[in-house]
Amino acid sequence: MILHLYNFSKKKNSTAQPLPTDATIFSNVQLKDTTSMLNPVIILNPTSQGMAPFTPTKFNYALLPLFGRYYYVTDWQWINGLWECYLSVDVLASYKNGIGNLSEYILRSSSAFDGSISDTVYPTNTGLYRNRTLFSNRFDNTGVYVVGIINNSSAAVDGAVTYYLMTNAQVGQLKTYLMSETFLSANGLSNLQEMSKDLVKAVFNPFQYIVSCRFFPVSYQSAIAQATAVSTIEIGWWQINISAYRMPSGLYLYLESDPVTVGTHPQAATRGDYLNHAPYTERIIVHPMLGTVSIDSNKITGGQQIKIFFDVDMTTGDCEAYIDNITEQITLYRTSIKACIDVQLAQIAVDHIATTQTAVNTVGSAISNLVTGNFAGAITGAASGILNHLAASQPVMQTSGSNGNRTVYHIAPALYDFYRILVNEDLAHKGRPLCDTRTINTLSGFIMCADAHAELACLDSERVEIVNYLNNGFFYE
Repeated sequence: MILHLYNFSKKKNSTAQPLPTDATIFSNVQLKDTTSMLNPVIILNPTSQGMAPFTPTKFNYALLPLFGRYYYVTDWQWINGLWECYLSVDVLASYKNGIGNLSEYILRSSSAFDGSISDTVYPTNTGLYRNRTLFSNRFDNTGVYVVGIINNSSAAVDGAVTYYLMTNAQVGQLKTYLMSETFLSANGLSNLQEMSKDLVKAVFNPFQYIVSCRFFPVSYQSAIAQATAVSTIEIGWWQINISAYRMPSGLYLYLESDPVTVGTHPQAATRGDYLNHAPYTERIIVHPMLGTVSIDSNKITGGQQIKIFFDVDMTTGDCEAYIDNITEQITLYRTSIKACIDVQLAQIAVDHIATTQTAVNTVGSAISNLVTGNFAGAITGAASGILNHLAASQPVMQTSGSNGNRTVYHIAPALYDFYRILVNEDLAHKGRPLCDTRTINTLSGFIMCADAHAELACLDSERVEIVNYLNNGFFYE
């Protein structure tokens, strides 16, 4: 029987075979009695082979052509002037060709892999890599005011209310005019015989015809593009010579940001696109109108583009906002917000409900003093009930709404990317995910299979060992 001995280094879980030219060949070797094919013991006489002196430590690997198997040398023993070589079968090298022809489901491989599959073999370190990308801001602090006024305009298209678009200066002009002596004089309210001018100012409130005033942080030019320019505004029963734009019914503004390209995980190019997704990448949008919005990283990847859209109802301030992955045409986030600030209004209110019937009856006895302008005499000369009536009817200033904070509109909308960094990998010894059925000999290096069957012409114990290697990872070399 012939024995090939080698000095050969290899991994235990490798199919590597020594080169035939590296063999030291012994002929006429014998099998020890009571031995096995998988763990044979070989008896050899090196002197008879002309190999004296013989150094067994030079050899750690063997081939028995008779059995068609490669073996690891596990021990050498010197017994009765002969060397005994103890062998243990190397199933991976012995069945390399058959293993290479197997078609198996490959979990991991060092020579082929799919970068979109998450690889949980490697942990992340505690550091974070950050990236910020700015959006174009379609909102501004100059904005436009939408003022809702009750009037007799035939152009009113939202019930009794007509809405006007104004600048900040025009709103100030309107407020100043309504509270001026000019407004009273122009509308015959300054020379009433029945009451003094001061009393008119106390009980007459032109602001009661203004039902709403809202500030929209949008472009004035885009807002008036669909409106009608007017030089007079009807308020209640009167007209005021103030320029503005009358807003059509159901005016909507459609706003959108410029597209922003999302960042790429700094390790994605070499480790796989899966790093552009959760939990390795976190994406947050900070926007003055939306606040802080977390974006699902599984719905967008590095290099794709995001846009922010707003549909603004210029009558109510209601707004539908949504963030889209425009590359994949997927909506990442949608919400309803208020895209305006209600500006504080004031009116003078009189508590007529609290006025008693007795007080009403006493008005007649004091009216002559009111007509003659003796307002103080009317109070002191009347019965005690008239004094209670005037106290109950004392005008009270009431406000509605509040002046909101506009400072947020200066905040630049931005996309923030946070990347968790993986520790260094060992591609050669651990591979990367492949998750595909492949013929093993089309790959090389480290391979790990799932539920391998190893349909080979081998002993059952050898098949079990081969399957264990395939499922736990081996090297096809």
